[in-house]
Amino acid sequence: MAAVMEQTSLVARGFESVRSYVSVRPDVLLGEDPTGLHVRRAGLDISRDVRMTHGDVETERRLVQLEVRWADARRPTWFPVFEGILTMTPAWANGRAATRIGLAGRYVPPFGRLGGAVDRLVGRRLVVQSVQRFLVQLTGRLERDLPPEPVHTTAQSRTDRGGTS
Repeated sequence: MAAVMEQTSLVARGFESVRSYVSVRPDVLLGEDPTGLHVRRAGLDISRDVRMTHGDVETERRLVQLEVRWADARRPTWFPVFEGILTMTPAWANGRAATRIGLAGRYVPPFGRLGGAVDRLVGRRLVVQSVQRFLVQLTGRLERDLPPEPVHTTAQSRTDRGGTS
């Protein structure tokens, strides 16, 4: 049985910059191949190398999206396979243009009913944590590779600080 999930992150870079960059370099979204997914649970560091693939980048005026998939690099039938849609849309944060990144998808636990039972106990949390970590890493790559956006202020706030309007 497939489990559905969605996670979001905010990149402190404007959508136009992110859209242009991703259109030219879509592989930056996935990181290195194979990518290590790491999760800390109950004092244990669990990590697996996964192979990530993506579909074509689809861009619109206020949307970038692409299909993503990842599976364990060495034993894809022993671990959940994730398939989803990565979306990017314009946002605003702290007076600056930003980009909201969302990853919505589904994963199928391995081993049928036994896998479903393990998923209910701990598996889902591990998948959620690995998706969250993936988004944090993606956010970091984009913020490292793209210059920050200027802070936008209103004419009134510039006048209050002694500037001109």
